[in-house]
Amino acid sequence: MILPWLLAAALLASCSGADEAAPQASATTVAAVPTILTGGMEPLVAQLIEERMAGVRAEPKSARAWADLGFALDAHLLLPESEACLREAVRLDDTLFAAAYDFAFVGTLLPNDAAEVSLRFTRAAALKPTYAPTFARH
Repeated sequence: MILPWLLAAALLASCSGADEAAPQASATTVAAVPTILTGGMEPLVAQLIEERMAGVRAEPKSARAWADLGFALDAHLLLPESEACLREAVRLDDTLFAAAYDFAFVGTLLPNDAAEVSLRFTRAAALKPTYAPTFARH
């Protein structure tokens, strides 16, 4: 059952530029924390998002903090903001699979260039070639 996915991963890696390096993070620049107005949200949702934004403000160079904020925003359909946070997470740490995968997936939900989103999936697949949903969504 897993053999077809491994073959698909090998094929994608061989023909889609998976050997290209992902952009490296700059030690001095970080993205701005998105402005999210939480006043009209359900209290628990607002609390979660505010906590995640505080985490990014406390550790602006933490890929994990950016990813956690991106995941919370994605879960509550704040997709452009989620994509920006996940982009920063991947920029800071291009080995963080969950962020790379969700960055690719969110890219399919917004009006993005298909080739650029395809490259996101290719990079995510290279990090965890046994995760079949990456290939199915790609």
